[in-house]
Amino acid sequence: MKAKRFLSTAVAGAFVAAQMAMPVMAADGGEVDVDVTTKTAVIRVEVPTSMAVAVDQFMMANPGTQISSTEFEMENKSAVDVKVTVESTAVLGTATKLVATKEGATNSVKAGEAWIGVAAQTAAGDYDDVTTDTSDPNADTPVADTPETIATLTESNANVVTFVQGTDADAAKGKATQVFYLQKGAGTVAYTMLNANEDASKINYAQFYELTAKTVADQDALDALIAADNVYVATAAAADTQSLTLVERGDSHTQAAGEVYYTAAETATAKDSLDASKLYVYGGTANADTDGKAAFRYIGALSGGQESWSNTDISKVTIKYDIVGVTASKYDEVKDDCTYGLYAEPSALSSKTISSTSNTITIKDGVTVSKVTLVKTTGAEAVCASGTNYTFANGKLTVTASMLSNNVGGKLKIALSNGAEEVVTIQ
Repeated sequence: MKAKRFLSTAVAGAFVAAQMAMPVMAADGGEVDVDVTTKTAVIRVEVPTSMAVAVDQFMMANPGTQISSTEFEMENKSAVDVKVTVESTAVLGTATKLVATKEGATNSVKAGEAWIGVAAQTAAGDYDDVTTDTSDPNADTPVADTPETIATLTESNANVVTFVQGTDADAAKGKATQVFYLQKGAGTVAYTMLNANEDASKINYAQFYELTAKTVADQDALDALIAADNVYVATAAAADTQSLTLVERGDSHTQAAGEVYYTAAETATAKDSLDASKLYVYGGTANADTDGKAAFRYIGALSGGQESWSNTDISKVTIKYDIVGVTASKYDEVKDDCTYGLYAEPSALSSKTISSTSNTITIKDGVTVSKVTLVKTTGAEAVCASGTNYTFANGKLTVTASMLSNNVGGKLKIALSNGAEEVVTIQ
């Protein structure tokens, strides 16, 4: 299961379990219906509860970007690895038009044209795109790489996603989507009770699962309870911030005097729906590993053709994030394609640059080209004609040399059959 929230935590990710008991003897056959339930992991991902974004025409906050923001930082403190899909939606003024490139907006003489990007950190506090490192330490005269900063990042950088303007009913919105994989928290998960009438307002980022107290007469009854469900053990009657010990289903625990035993609901209760008369459990763990962290912020460029820009031109940014638990094997499968949590689909292209003298790119097996779009240095876009502007055959995309030589500094957006769209720089 999964849940979508706006600037709030969400929980998802599950394993399926079903258990049934019946006599061994069934001479005439029969049929048994077994309901399948969902058990969710207790997920806790820390995110900000607010964020500042500003139209900064004169770059007062950060040189090089006319959209300024604070960082949106995430940290996984769950006992499982998680996938976080973040969709940012900018609300645009009626005259605002988003363009595909930073340079297109910077050089534009048209009022209302803007480029907005969302930039992910590639290390704590760092936005350098390591994929652009051209330094060669073995060269006779080594040239040091110039790290990217907020001021120099563009749509070409691997850690930047450009906002795309909607159409029709969504024409006043621009959207950008990023995917992050965050490694599970380090150490043992600490489970804590939220007592009846206990204030939950300052317990940030947690999911709350309603507890049900169970009557346990003896060790046999406790064994049966643990065989059927996860059990949370308290050493005394309910109290504020009381520690709970999780005994997972199928494990064992010796009954002790004074202990109270609880089972938890299968799904979380939203924080604003907590019942003050009930008990809940929430969890969390420390996370010292950088693989469990990620962060992003907004950047942008505004057309000089508009004399004055304000928050009526870009009035709001909504951040919607979807958090799901993933298996350790899935995390291991994708982690090498992540940079400080940010996931990048492995490129299907043999090169991310193209030129009039090197105008053929190989596409990986099984993937075909659906559409090629030329993005001029002005930001204007034109769909290329197959057979005239490019050909695709036997896994090779060849673009007309004359079109490339006339558009040095521009881009090609290549839509692929696997659903991806990759951007190639024209040199």
